[in-house]
Amino acid sequence: MWRFSNELRADLTTIRLTHFTRQLAAWLVFALCSSNVVQSAGLSWEQTHRDLHISGSAATVVEYAFRNDSHKPVTILGTKTSCGCTVGQPPRRTYASGETGILPVSHKPRPGIRTYRIEVRTDEDGGKSYPLTLRVNNNPRLTVMPRVVNWAQGEERSSRIVVVHGKKDDPFKLIGVRADQDLFDFQVRDGQEPGTKNIVIKPKQGVGSVPGRVRVQLLTEPPLPPSMDTQFFAVLR
Repeated sequence: MWRFSNELRADLTTIRLTHFTRQLAAWLVFALCSSNVVQSAGLSWEQTHRDLHISGSAATVVEYAFRNDSHKPVTILGTKTSCGCTVGQPPRRTYASGETGILPVSHKPRPGIRTYRIEVRTDEDGGKSYPLTLRVNNNPRLTVMPRVVNWAQGEERSSRIVVVHGKKDDPFKLIGVRADQDLFDFQVRDGQEPGTKNIVIKPKQGVGSVPGRVRVQLLTEPPLPPSMDTQFFAVLR
């Protein structure tokens, strides 16, 4: 019969413990990785950020593609956006395991460069949210600032100025304005910067105490189609 010294028995015990420790560590790593996979399973988005380059105020639809990577159906409970000009509405709510879908997001542009957030809520794990973003670069032919000029009740009916900026090298010309009520006098003058026009607005004599909201349409040559890019409002309170 073989006999070992105490030192050899201790060495064997150490080897067995070391082997067991390594197996335990490998099992824990596998368990953690598996747990992360399960927790991350759900809707997988092809793109969570989109860039949109447009010119004008026509409504545009941007699509976000996704796939249900979980092992069970996922239901979209709703969407929430950072601005009322952006609306996301899926064509249906529930998607089976492995199924793909599209979230169409309708956007009504505003001038300038803006970023919008779309939050998609699902029924996963009692409730989960996916943040999507939309960055819009809207470079219209005309930029009108401000969009609304107003006079408070009892305020002196002095002149206001609306500045119209045109794109560089754009051949259009601002030749006048048309208002839907005859409450104001308008004058079109050259602006201080190249490519700009100033519209001077003043309430007509005798309407100092008359309230009203007037839509003003810019008249250009060649004509531009009526839109929010070519309109502003004057308000008497």
